[in-house]
Amino acid sequence: MTPEAMLDLCARVSDAVRDAVGNIDADRLGHAGVRESQYHLDLVADEVALSILHAEGVGVVSEETGFTGNPDSPVVFVLDPVDGSTNASRGLPLWATAIGVRVGGDVVAGYVRNQVTGTTWTATRGGGAYRDGSRIWASDVRSSERAIVAVEGFPPETPFWQFRALGSAALDLCLVADGSVDGSVLPWGVYVWDYLGAMLICEEAGAVVAEAKGDTLIDAPPGEKRWPLAAGTPEFLDALRPAAIR
Repeated sequence: MTPEAMLDLCARVSDAVRDAVGNIDADRLGHAGVRESQYHLDLVADEVALSILHAEGVGVVSEETGFTGNPDSPVVFVLDPVDGSTNASRGLPLWATAIGVRVGGDVVAGYVRNQVTGTTWTATRGGGAYRDGSRIWASDVRSSERAIVAVEGFPPETPFWQFRALGSAALDLCLVADGSVDGSVLPWGVYVWDYLGAMLICEEAGAVVAEAKGDTLIDAPPGEKRWPLAAGTPEFLDALRPAAIR
């Protein structure tokens, strides 16, 4: 499977998730009661995503079900069908389907779509990063005093000019990649399905995603958080790290 074919498959999954979540009855948007912070819409989205990916014979790592699919496949799709579940449950227009495709020890394709606006970020290893088909690059801001930084959780006590708390780690990282924000800090930890696809998009746009303790990011075990994380250009990363460590 070529990286381009991987992205096509990601788009199919994303379409199915969008349609499935859009058809959920309003009285079923709340918590599912299976585990903490899991919503009915998460389960519905996961079911349709897995049905497509399993039919392609690939391995799958999903937030809702861990590893499933073909255990012998060298191609593994790592996905969060609904990144920003709380936003989605409340009708906030900031939730995404986020997918990273891993072959062996490398991420070769990344795909993130804001399911409300349709804005889509993609990347292939060595092929650049794109937003809706147009090439993107990370911000050239290097000074904290001029920076707008996306955060997860409460705002950091650091001298950034402004911050944005959006509620979707994957979208935060993609906005770093396209220069909409200058950096991102994720102090409370995120899972591999939250960041893997967006991490490649950042890298192909000239930004990096770094874990302060030096733990591996690409092949993090399902269910094991990586924290704290910071994302930005290499020149701006040192200014971001203190805000990520709480």
